[in-house]
Amino acid sequence: MTAFGKQSTSAPSGAHLSYFGGPVVSNVQVIQVLYGGTQSQYLPNVWNSAPPSLAAFYAGVTKSAYVDWLVEYNTPASGGTHQTIGRGSFLVQKHITPSSANDGAVISDAQIQNELAAQIMAGSLPAPATDAAGHSNTAYMIQLSERKDDYARHTPELLVRRVLRVSRIVRAQRQGHLLRRAPGHAGAVALQHELRSRRVHL
Repeated sequence: MTAFGKQSTSAPSGAHLSYFGGPVVSNVQVIQVLYGGTQSQYLPNVWNSAPPSLAAFYAGVTKSAYVDWLVEYNTPASGGTHQTIGRGSFLVQKHITPSSANDGAVISDAQIQNELAAQIMAGSLPAPATDAAGHSNTAYMIQLSERKDDYARHTPELLVRRVLRVSRIVRAQRQGHLLRRAPGHAGAVALQHELRSRRVHL
């Protein structure tokens, strides 16, 4: 802390962050996906779009100073993807009806991936957007109804990887196969950690 009570911006002793050349999310475009169920099976602040709600949170946080702080994760031109992280947007809230094969009492990560890809291919969900360099900008934020359980719900890192790899899945499916490998997206993980460290709550 400084003499005026402001937090110092200098890194703590021994701080280190390794970058391995992968892409980040330049200007995140959030799509909220209500996965099955009916209105009565969701909390009001999940189903509704008017504040206080998750939709209002997504709309606000993507255009806030919390995203501005992420410029420190801009990627270099040499040895990186030469991307600049900036403010994003909340695109839309969509309620989908999953196929019975992907709508059991317990839903796996693979089932959610398959269902999102199918919904995008059918035109029920917007297709992933990309930045000028062709890197994905879209995050599909999935909310499950109260009747569902998801083995990954207590593992935020799995959820971040899931919502940001959909564009790769869709591109692969258009080529006749389904790609399941999860690429690294440091910008989304950085945003998650940044919001957590700044104590941002819904």
